[in-house]
Amino acid sequence: MPSQWEGRLDDGRMFYVRFRNGHFEVRVSSGPTDDIRDAVGAPACYEWYSEDAHDGFMDEATMMERAAAVLDFSLVRSDSGSEA
Repeated sequence: MPSQWEGRLDDGRMFYVRFRNGHFEVRVSSGPTDDIRDAVGAPACYEWYSEDAHDGFMDEATMMERAAAVLDFSLVRSDSGSEA
């Protein structure tokens, strides 16, 4: 099972975060886009490896901690539009 997230940065670029088979990666599109595939196909800008090569579950809070090396989640909004 992969855990994955996607979203849009303030500058219009898309980001894609995935954790599967013990491999965590963050990818960001090279420019503003409405197509998440631009981020999925971009090179990873951050990677981390779990000690368990079969691991694929990660909760949102842990993802945000790991991805904070390259993404700023300080103004993240929930699906309801309120700040998380």
